[in-house]
Amino acid sequence: MQAYAAYNQVQNVTENARSVEYRLLSQVTAEMIQASEEGTTIQRRSEALKWNRQVWSAFRLDLVGEDNKLPEDLKSKLISLSFFVDRETVDVLYERTGFTNLIEVNRSVMKGLMPD
Repeated sequence: MQAYAAYNQVQNVTENARSVEYRLLSQVTAEMIQASEEGTTIQRRSEALKWNRQVWSAFRLDLVGEDNKLPEDLKSKLISLSFFVDRETVDVLYERTGFTNLIEVNRSVMKGLMPD
């Protein structure tokens, strides 16, 4: 819940929600890209995965909240993505797959958050 509180605090400062979410996804995605490189320690990999999972957990909490005004269809799709991130994170931790899918999910959502 600490990640959610930090997310809400930053969100309330000066930026609009979309730019905060974009910046946050950009930072965590960059960290996952670095963590996915050959020779990266298991600790660095797991810290990047943990951070990404916390971001998506915060998104999910926001999406199910009463104050969230996104269309129901979009909320449902994003909540499904958050559960995919949870499952995929476990697979990456156990080295059944790499970071590629998680990075691509973040990049896709970032495209949707970019200003017009």
